[in-house]
Amino acid sequence: MYSISFWFVVFFLFSVLGYFLEVIYCYIMSGELINRGFLKGPYCPIYGAGGICILFLLKNYKDDPIIIFVFGLIICSVIEYLTSYIMEKLFNNKWWDYSDKKFNINGRVCLLNSVLFGIAGVAVVYFFFPLVSKIIKLINEKLLIVLSIILLIIFLVDLTLTIIEVNKFNNQIKIINKIRKEFVVKIPILLQKKINHALEKYKSYSKRIINAFPHIKINQEKNIKLLIKAIKENKNKR
Repeated sequence: MYSISFWFVVFFLFSVLGYFLEVIYCYIMSGELINRGFLKGPYCPIYGAGGICILFLLKNYKDDPIIIFVFGLIICSVIEYLTSYIMEKLFNNKWWDYSDKKFNINGRVCLLNSVLFGIAGVAVVYFFFPLVSKIIKLINEKLLIVLSIILLIIFLVDLTLTIIEVNKFNNQIKIINKIRKEFVVKIPILLQKKINHALEKYKSYSKRIINAFPHIKINQEKNIKLLIKAIKENKNKR
């Protein structure tokens, strides 16, 4: 029977592994190295959660790789869908969109990613977990508890800082959208200062976030272009 500390370290290691696999995958697809994580650190909790769920829910089927693949695909797709939905509701942004991919569901999940999740599930059960568990078992139990506490603190601090950053980011988006709407009704001179200030803040808050989630970058670039267009039209009227 494994301890809570053991499972938390496994969760953290799977999160780190998932992060690097996604970075490598995105590099192969785009040729760019991008921090793909929602958090600042090199880990994606969605992969840790997926790995743990597969190990717990499919522990009685570890001798059947087909079942591991199929249900691993389903489990991880459900986690990705729910994560996308919850993050959109919490932060008022759609963080990724697979609408341009074939066989997608509301742009939140797509067949290609789901198949990759299924393959990853097989790899977790038959390769990564046996390897990781052997390494963790070499660590003294007391040291393992200390390690898990340290990792938990790192994770919670990162999560707190990221939420603060995302809230600032969202506030600047709201300000930019509000200013653009004000331009349609009235165009006071003082709005120019507001615009410049909002754009500067937007750039400072958004660099990491928009690089990690291109879908948000595309949407906000459209808003900024509309804003700049309104400014130019205003100047031409004077």
